[in-house]
Amino acid sequence: MRIFQRRSKITWALLVFFVVLSLFALWVKLRSFPDDGGLRLEIKWEGIANDKNFRDLATSINECYGQEIFNEGLLLRSNVWFSGWGCYRVGSPQDIYSLNYTPEREERYFCRNFGENIIGKFYNFETELYNLEFMDAWENDAMRRGACGFLTNIFDSLAKQRRTLIHCDAGRDRTGTVSTLIAALVAERNGFLDERMIDAIECDYRKSGGVNQDKYNRMRNFVGKIQQAGSVAAFLTRTCGVSQDQIDKVAQSLNATLRQN
Repeated sequence: MRIFQRRSKITWALLVFFVVLSLFALWVKLRSFPDDGGLRLEIKWEGIANDKNFRDLATSINECYGQEIFNEGLLLRSNVWFSGWGCYRVGSPQDIYSLNYTPEREERYFCRNFGENIIGKFYNFETELYNLEFMDAWENDAMRRGACGFLTNIFDSLAKQRRTLIHCDAGRDRTGTVSTLIAALVAERNGFLDERMIDAIECDYRKSGGVNQDKYNRMRNFVGKIQQAGSVAAFLTRTCGVSQDQIDKVAQSLNATLRQN
């Protein structure tokens, strides 16, 4: 009799657990219904427990550099697993840029902030972005237009001091390349883009999950290729039409030494 009662309690406990779990799943799913643009929002269930490869870019590079150079709390990076969950888990961004948007799938990535969906923006209307850490990608017109669309709008967000999250699928290569361009530009504009800084940028890249030895030095080599043809600022102006005013505002926003002085 006691064994039967114990089994009955376990059965009811499991039933209640699955009912609660089902209601939770339904609640989460309801948040993925079409947004105003008619596109479905992606919920990444992996984000319940898994690491989102999230970090503050400035904090990370400052740690690698051994000195506070970049202004923290402004530029954030992660993988896609944050999508569908609370914005507080990825630094409560005001703007999100989804480098992994695929025109064929039309998926949108988002986080929840006090009942509001903060939805990732995208600018690669023609093609999926990939291999941005290699110069060949920037010679592809569709790839360049998409990448430049992201960069110019990210610059606008940073110039306005808006907390900005950039992400791709893994939060590694595409996110790493855009992070590298921004960090290298700010460092160059403020006079400290030396080997020590390039090492710090590469150090930040290697913190990303999935960076094996085959990928080592990709960010260092990317910056080196740009410098062979001139400056980072000249590359962005020539490739993306970034203005000197945008460059100055981003450099000022992310330069912690200005605040210290």
